[in-house]
Amino acid sequence: MGWDDELIDDSELCVRVELKKHLVHHLSDIPDPDAEVSQLPIEETWRRVGGSDGELLGKGGFGRVHKEECIHDVRGIKVGRYRAVKVMKKGGQQKDKTEGQKGDKNLKAYYREELKALAKFSNPRSFGWYESSNCIYITMEYLEHGDLQQYLTEHFSEDDTRNIASQVVKGLEFMHKYHFIHRDLKPANLLVVDKPPRNWRVKIGDFGISKRTADGVDHYSTARIGTQEYMAPEVYFAPRERDGEKASYTRAADMWALGAICVRLMTRKPVFYIDDLVDYYKREGPFTADDALSSRRISEDGRAYVRELMARDPSLRLTAQQAARHRWIFCSRRTAPATTSQLQTLYVMLPCLLMK
Repeated sequence: MGWDDELIDDSELCVRVELKKHLVHHLSDIPDPDAEVSQLPIEETWRRVGGSDGELLGKGGFGRVHKEECIHDVRGIKVGRYRAVKVMKKGGQQKDKTEGQKGDKNLKAYYREELKALAKFSNPRSFGWYESSNCIYITMEYLEHGDLQQYLTEHFSEDDTRNIASQVVKGLEFMHKYHFIHRDLKPANLLVVDKPPRNWRVKIGDFGISKRTADGVDHYSTARIGTQEYMAPEVYFAPRERDGEKASYTRAADMWALGAICVRLMTRKPVFYIDDLVDYYKREGPFTADDALSSRRISEDGRAYVRELMARDPSLRLTAQQAARHRWIFCSRRTAPATTSQLQTLYVMLPCLLMK
C-alpha cells in the first residue's frame, strides 16, 4: 500500500447513518489527557439542512453538494457549525478507459483520485470521507461566500486580479509539485474565503476530475474534460477517437486556464470566441485579449503575464513556479511571500462546494 492509499484510509470516518432522519453520527477515539492508557469515545451528529431535499450548494456531473449542521457534539465544540458534504453515487459515473485501473471492492479508481487529492491537499485533513452501499460522501469546509463565478459581474481591478492570481498560482505550484493536474480550473472552482471590503482570498476547489501523472511525467491522456472558456486549445481541439474524445493534458493546461481567468476578471469578457481561438491556435490570428486588456489600461507586465500563460505552444507557457515568481505578481504586492505551511493552508483546499 502506497503513502497516498494510507492517507485515504487514515481520513476515512467511522459513521452510523440514519437515512430517514438525515442524520450522520461520527464516532472516533481521542486520548484522554487525564489517563495514561484509556481512550474516550467522541461522537458528533450532523443533520442535513432542509431535510430530504436538503440545501443544495451545488451539483454537476460528478455529484451533489449538500449543507449539514452539527446538532450534537459531546465536547460542545462544533454544535451550530456547518459543513458541506459532496455525495457521489458509486454507479454510473464517468470512467477513464485509458487508465484501466480498478479500485478496491467499494471504491473505484475514480473516487480514489479525488480522495487522494482530498487527503493530500486539504486542511484540516480530519474532515474526511465515508461511504454507504451506494454512495461516497466527502465532508468539506463550508464557505458562505460561494465561488468566484458569482462575482464576475463585479469590477475586478488589476490589483484584485493580481491578488487572486497569486493565490491560485501558489496552489497550482503545490499541486503540480506532487504531479496533480487540476484539469478544470475556472471561477466556479475558486471558492471565496474573504471578499471586499476585505481583500479577496480564494481557495482552489473541485478535485473531482483532477488526475495524478506518473512521477516525473508531465502528461496525461484521457477523455476531454473541462469548461470550454478556460480549456487550453490543445485540449479543445484534440482529435476525436472511436471510443471517445481523447485529449493530452499537461500542467500547461492549468496555466492556460489561469490566464483565461485573469482576462475574464479584468475585462468581464472571455479571452476568445471560438472562431478567434481557432485562428490563434492555427497561427492565423492575433491574441485578441491584448486589445481588451489595453482598453482597460492594464499594465504591460499584466498583459505579458497573461500572454506568457496563454502561449500557443504549451511548452512555452509559464510553469506554476515561474508564474508565482513573475514580476507582475511581485509588483505592488500587499503581502510577503507565504511559507510552505501557509501555502498548504491558504491556497489549496477541499473538493469544490459549488460544481458548475
